[in-house]
Amino acid sequence: MYQKDQRLWRIKSKSVITAILPYPNEDMITCIWNSGKIDVRSINESGEVVCRHSALTGQTVIAGFTSKMNNENEMEFAVVTSEGKVYGYNNSKPKELVDKTQETLHLFGQKKHNLLLELSNFEQEEQLSEADKEKDLRIPIGTTVECKLFVSKSDRTLYLVLEASHSVCIRGVIAFAEGLFEGESYIWIPKLIEGAGDRVQIPIVTEKDMANEIHIRTFLGPPESNKLSVFETALSIPRFARFCVLQTEDAFSMPKSFVETNFKIRNQRILDWVMDTFLIDIDYPIDPEEDLMEIRFLGLSSKRGQELCIKHYQSDGKMIIYHECMETVGNIIQSLCDYFVVDTLESHAEFPEKFAEVEEICNEVRNDLGLLINLQKTTVLAGFNVRCS
Repeated sequence: MYQKDQRLWRIKSKSVITAILPYPNEDMITCIWNSGKIDVRSINESGEVVCRHSALTGQTVIAGFTSKMNNENEMEFAVVTSEGKVYGYNNSKPKELVDKTQETLHLFGQKKHNLLLELSNFEQEEQLSEADKEKDLRIPIGTTVECKLFVSKSDRTLYLVLEASHSVCIRGVIAFAEGLFEGESYIWIPKLIEGAGDRVQIPIVTEKDMANEIHIRTFLGPPESNKLSVFETALSIPRFARFCVLQTEDAFSMPKSFVETNFKIRNQRILDWVMDTFLIDIDYPIDPEEDLMEIRFLGLSSKRGQELCIKHYQSDGKMIIYHECMETVGNIIQSLCDYFVVDTLESHAEFPEKFAEVEEICNEVRNDLGLLINLQKTTVLAGFNVRCS
C-alpha cells in the first residue's frame, strides 16, 4: 500500500493475490487469495486485518469482483473457484457500525498506549543523571544517518553508503528492495568493527534497467551496548543505475553500434531526463545552450566494459545513442518516449556485430536449405530411375 511515493505497508505470502477490492468502504480493502483466504484490511499506516474468512481454504480461487445483486443498492462481492462455484458475501449495516466502532476504539487504544509509553520514556530520561546516561551507553541526541549512492570507478561498482553522525557505530543494516536483492532483502552485520564504525558501504548490483527504491533500517549503538537505536530511511535508485556519468577528461572508447532518431526538444529538457534516469551530479559541468550536447557514461558491474554515449543536436533534434547492447538502447528510447509522451518514433539502427551474426546465421540456413534441396532432387531422381528400370 502506497501513499504517493511512500510505501505504508506490504503483505508477504506464499499465496498469490487474485483480487483486491475496495470493499466494504473507502477505508478498507478486501484481499482475495488464490488459496481461498479472504482478508479485510484497513488502509491506514499499519494495514491491520479487520476481518478474516477461511471457509474457502483449500479451494483455488480464480476471480473476485464487486456487484449489486438481488436488485439492491448495497454492494456485495463474489468469488469464483476453479470448479465453477460462485460464493457471494455482503456486509450488513449494523455489523459495519459495530466494526467501525470497535476499530475506532482499538485505534485510540493503540494511540493511548504509544503516548503513555513515550511519556514514560521522557519521565525516565529526566530522572537519569549525566553519569547514568554515560553508563547506559546511549547515542547522542540529534544523531542522524545519511544515505547516498557512491560510484567507485576503480572497480566499477555502485555502492550504498551509510554514514552516522557524531561518530556513532553502525551495528547492523537491513535493506529492503523488490527485485534488487535475493529474497528482496540484504542484511549486513560487521564481523569486526574498524575505527569508529560509523560508515558502511554496501555494493548494489542491478541486472535490469528499472527504477527501484531501497528501504533501509540502520541499527546504531556503541559496540559495548546491548541496546540499539533504529533509524529508517529510503533511497531511490534511477532506472539506468548501471551507468555513471564521465567527465570530459576521463578515458572513453566510443561504441561502434548506435541508434539514430529525432527528438525536437531543447537540450535542457533532455538534460532533465538524464538527471531523472541516470546517476549524474546536479552540478555536472555542461552547457545545454550549445547546439551539440554530448554526455558519456561508464558501464558498472553487470555492464562492465560497455560504454554509453548520448548526443543531441538542439538545432534539428537529431539524437544518436551509442551502445553495444540493443536491449539497453531500446529501454533508453522507451524511457525517452514515456518521459516526453511520444507515441510514434522513427529510428535507424546500426549494430555491426549483431548484424554480422544474423547474416552468418542466414548464410548457414541458406546452405542447409541448399543441401536439403539437392538431397530431395537426388532422392526423386533415384526413385524415378528405380521405377523406370
